[in-house]
Amino acid sequence: MKYLYFKLYQTFKSAKTNDTPAMNAMFVISAWEFINISTLLLFLRHYFESSFVFHSKNEIILFASICTVISYIINYFILYKKIGKITKKYKNESKLKSILGYIGLAIYIFGSFYLAYLVGSTFPIK
Repeated sequence: MKYLYFKLYQTFKSAKTNDTPAMNAMFVISAWEFINISTLLLFLRHYFESSFVFHSKNEIILFASICTVISYIINYFILYKKIGKITKKYKNESKLKSILGYIGLAIYIFGSFYLAYLVGSTFPIK
């Protein structure tokens, strides 16, 4: 995850209008993590007939808010606070490794959204 964070940070850093690339990268990584967690929960609910059921829209909003805040807090300490160490570790990578890193980032992005779409449309909540 640190490497994907670094690649995302580099992407945001290259935008001239972006004043906080490290924070923005952390928020995006956290959002993808939430999408992946939600996809996993939906998948598990379908196959294991989990009793983890929301009874109202407010419960869904509360659950999403709690998961998002927890993800932000964890990523703040693991990624954002250590951006200097992470940058130092990966800044001297080869051109090939950099290209492969961006390909991995793209696969993670599109794969997360595709999997969420696939699971959501295959196993809708009744």
